Amino acid sequence: MSTARERRKAAETARKTPADVVEDLTARVAAVNTPEIPKNLWTMDDIAEFTQLAYVTIRKMRSQGLLPEPIKFGAALRWDPAVIYAWALSYGQSDTTEAVAA
Repeated sequence: MSTARERRKAAETARKTPADVVEDLTARVAAVNTPEIPKNLWTMDDIAEFTQLAYVTIRKMRSQGLLPEPIKFGAALRWDPAVIYAWALSYGQSDTTEAVAA
């Protein structure tokens, strides 16, 4: 069993300095406010390969607004693979629903 003096000394030792507290809070805020950045971003070539559609088809879909919005780096366009997966799974489902309702 520990005495009150030992517990108090352990608590004092475990206390953080103000700088430590600020550092911990800064790290927590950064973790919450920083979006997760994908390791690989896809080009239109990658999307064409994934969907097994021609590059020209993917380019037309992009110009018609049928692809998700890309991440733009100047003139370069890139897509998050997770967004493309979700888009591919949902693509055409709304058209099917409308066709069944009609």
